Amino acid sequence: MNSNPAPGSFQNTRVLVVDDDAFTRRIVVQVLRTFHFLRLAEAPNGKTAMALFEREPWDLIVTDVEMPEMNGLELIKHIRTGQTHAAPDLRAVILTSYSNVEVLSAALALDANGFLVKPIRIGTAQSKIEQALNEPFAARPPAAYLGVATDATSSAPARAFGRQPGARILRHADDPVQQVEIRHLQPDMLVAEDIYFREGPLLLAAGHTLTQSNINRLVDLAEFLQERSIKVARGR
Repeated sequence: MNSNPAPGSFQNTRVLVVDDDAFTRRIVVQVLRTFHFLRLAEAPNGKTAMALFEREPWDLIVTDVEMPEMNGLELIKHIRTGQTHAAPDLRAVILTSYSNVEVLSAALALDANGFLVKPIRIGTAQSKIEQALNEPFAARPPAAYLGVATDATSSAPARAFGRQPGARILRHADDPVQQVEIRHLQPDMLVAEDIYFREGPLLLAAGHTLTQSNINRLVDLAEFLQERSIKVARGR
């Protein structure tokens, strides 16, 4: 991928950076300006971001998770369930250190469009932002997001290690279950067996219908998963 995007390619892309740490916001904004993003704004928490949604539409939010008033997961959940003035399919990239698997699990369930790892590196940041803006994505019905827990924080301890004893397996599918490498997954496939982190809790439950966004995040997280291939069935 070209490391120097053409000037003007992102000039009309509206990006909101949400983080309670002013220094981190400034760093993210500086990185985005390096990619020729010009329409940038900042918010210190989710509630302030929601107020900004009332003023104009946005194309992308880059949000931290642990913030006062409303954390980043809560913000994305409000967006996906239509509880803001933003479009439910607003692209959302989460600032993370990959240190808390519960945050990553919730982000995947909320159809986050990418992870921007701290400390931020310009080359990696560009590829993640471009992927978030360009990957095929449509928000699922609000009911798909209502049950997602959004109280996970970066300081929360991971739960029991390894595959849980009650791992759920999808027993009713239109097509036989097959084992597919993560990089060969396709949208609309059904997850046929619970997916777990190698050293953490459940990431994605059996019965979930994969989106392209989900698949891209699984690729991002592949090194942290117990398996590099996943049991899936064809969806209807």
